Amino acid sequence: METTNIIKALNTWFINSKGRFPTTFETFFFHTSNNIDFNINLYDILKKSKKTYIYITKRFTPNMQKTISNEIKIKFVDDGFRPYFNEDEEPRQIYRVFVSYNGKKTSFTFGDSLANGYDGKTPESNPEEYRQTILDCLVSDSYTPENFNEFCSEYGYDEDSRKAFKTYQRIVKQAEKINKVFSSEDLEALYNEVNN
Repeated sequence: METTNIIKALNTWFINSKGRFPTTFETFFFHTSNNIDFNINLYDILKKSKKTYIYITKRFTPNMQKTISNEIKIKFVDDGFRPYFNEDEEPRQIYRVFVSYNGKKTSFTFGDSLANGYDGKTPESNPEEYRQTILDCLVSDSYTPENFNEFCSEYGYDEDSRKAFKTYQRIVKQAEKINKVFSSEDLEALYNEVNN
């Protein structure tokens, strides 16, 4: 029972602290005992459970200390309101997105959905939703078909279309930016995290 409660407390810690790991039991206990999700009985258990805490953090949570999605920093900057995609018939909100990870940085433009514009959603009002969207984009946009013909075949574009070729060039450039920051192992780990 004691072990179960400590694991429960650690899991809640990670949710509330966005992946930062408690450096000491005292730090863990102080923050946990000030969390309204825990009752007085659990406080007493935690206070008496330093050895159990140390054991669990070493044995049961080695992979919880650091996840790639928690290490990625994302910043949105307003980049205007205009048509973005080739097929756009009306303007949409555009952002410049700045991404940093492991000492490397990149940036790219991001055209928000028209639905978000109608609903008044922004990165400020829905930070987790927008962050998740960019994490998904990092994974999906890191891949490009090997050549333009394959791109047209895979996505249904006309090989004689100049617009299609410009789209292909933009996608290739986007993938190059992402792959300069993230290794294939990083992207695989990120894919597993965002899809679980």
